[in-house]
Amino acid sequence: MRQQTQQLRADIQQQQQDAELILQQADPLNITTDAIIVQDLDWNIRFWNKGAERMYGWRAEEACHPEVSLLMSPSPSPDLDMAKQIALEKGAWQGELKKWTKSGQELTVSIRWDLVRDKDGHPQSILCVETDITELKGIEQSLQTSQTLYESLVNSLPVNLYRIDLEGRVTFVNQVLQQSLGVPEDAVIGKTSGVADSRYELMAAMTGISFSF
Repeated sequence: MRQQTQQLRADIQQQQQDAELILQQADPLNITTDAIIVQDLDWNIRFWNKGAERMYGWRAEEACHPEVSLLMSPSPSPDLDMAKQIALEKGAWQGELKKWTKSGQELTVSIRWDLVRDKDGHPQSILCVETDITELKGIEQSLQTSQTLYESLVNSLPVNLYRIDLEGRVTFVNQVLQQSLGVPEDAVIGKTSGVADSRYELMAAMTGISFSF
C-alpha cells in the first residue's frame, strides 16, 4: 500500500511538472502578436494561441471545433488547396492568403506552414505562423494609386519634365519629353549626364538635358 501511495504521488508530481512545462512553453507563444496555430494532418486545429484569438476572434475552445477551419476560408480556393498540398509534400509553404474573422472581416494574411515530424520522422502536425498584413496591403495600394495619379498628372502637362536621383541618373521622364527626344522611356531611364553623339547633343540643346549612352 505504501509503495502504491508513493507511486501515485510520483505520478501526480510528474503530471504537475509536465503541466508546468506546457505552460512555460505556451506563455511565450501567447505573448506574440502573430497567430500561432497547430493543426493535424487533416487541418483540424489542435492549438490556438492568444494572437490567433485576437486576430480571428475565436477563443481557443471555439477554434478547435472542425467548422472553424472552414469558416476561416469559406470559399473554395485553388491557392489554399495548392498551399496545403505543398506544405504536406515538401514540408513547408510560405505565402499570402485571404482569410475571414469570426465577425466576417476579410484579412490578408502572411502565412508560414511547417510540417512537424515525430521522433521517427513521420509527419505529425503542421505549425502555422500567421501575420495580419491587411493594413500594410492597404498602404501599398494607396501608394500605388498615388504614384499612378502622379504619373498621370505629369504626363498631362505640356512641358518637358524629368526626375534624377542623387547620383544624377534619370529615374523618370514624362511623355512630352519622350516625344521631344524621340526615344522611348526605357532608352533614357538610368542614363547619366554626358553626350554620346550629335543627335543627343541636339536633344540636349533643345531640352536642357544631356545623356550618356
